Amino acid sequence: MKNVNLNALRVFSVVASYGNLQRPAEELNLSRGAVSQRIKQLEIELGLVLLVRGRAAYLSRRTVSAAIQQ
Repeated sequence: MKNVNLNALRVFSVVASYGNLQRPAEELNLSRGAVSQRIKQLEIELGLVLLVRGRAAYLSRRTVSAAIQQ
């Protein structure tokens, strides 16, 4: 098991429950950019793309499933 930042993992958990960045940002009292940065940090640590970024960011179901299985 890789060492992962627990704060980033907690942020990811909240993002996964909502499926977007806005509501988790409000719940965690963070900006959407800060939420995205924490997910990016987790992606680097896991070597996976968890969040598909574009006009609207959304979770990649395939990579989320792979991350959960690790």
